[in-house]
Amino acid sequence: GDIRTRADIAARGRVVYTITGITPPDALSISATATVRSPRRALDRGCQPGCRATETSTARPRFTLHVVRTLDPGPLVPGARVTYALTVRNGGPSDAFGARVAGPKPRRLRSVTWTCRATAMPSRCLGTAGTGGIDTIADIAAGGSVTYTVTGTVPQGRASTAVRDARPPELTPLRRAARSGCARQCSPPAAEPPLPSRPVSGEDYVLDVAAGLWILLFGALFLLIRSTRRKAAARRCAELGSTGNGSGARIV
Repeated sequence: GDIRTRADIAARGRVVYTITGITPPDALSISATATVRSPRRALDRGCQPGCRATETSTARPRFTLHVVRTLDPGPLVPGARVTYALTVRNGGPSDAFGARVAGPKPRRLRSVTWTCRATAMPSRCLGTAGTGGIDTIADIAAGGSVTYTVTGTVPQGRASTAVRDARPPELTPLRRAARSGCARQCSPPAAEPPLPSRPVSGEDYVLDVAAGLWILLFGALFLLIRSTRRKAAARRCAELGSTGNGSGARIV
């Protein structure tokens, strides 16, 4: 707070008081005044050159302004009104007095009008409404914002196209969003809904694994039986050949 204290000051000496504080966001200048009184028993109670001094410092505001544009979702219908917003936010730490806000009128819109609304005092719109492009002044408090709502008419004879990226008309030319004429229809066909998918349960997974194991088991059993029969036939052929009983016999 304020300084109200006493000090002993040696001949040709000095005492220094260092004051630290935070300036308010709307400060344009800072002024500080100091007063000193001589001790009661002093022979000369005067001060040289004076018992009062004032120091004034001009403020250097610092702030961060951000511009955000948003477009109302929906199709651009020929002859209908379209609305988008231009918001300027102040990230501080100082208030921004006399900020100029400019936004040219979109080339493809007709009968453009705009209104302005401010939040967080002392923010204010020095121009609250207008027609055509935006070119006005606003005071924007630290942490506050001003929003300009712009409304215009889409020209006749343009096709209706849905706006998917919600960008303002300045960033998305209306010649891409509204083209002349319609081939067969002015609105895209409705997409077919995807087929519902059923998640695989644990029981189905166990059944699939069991079926695979049974197939492998039966396949191995079949190969084993076939191999055994071939070995038995070969052994019988060898026995017949060794005894001579099968000489000239046809073996099938």
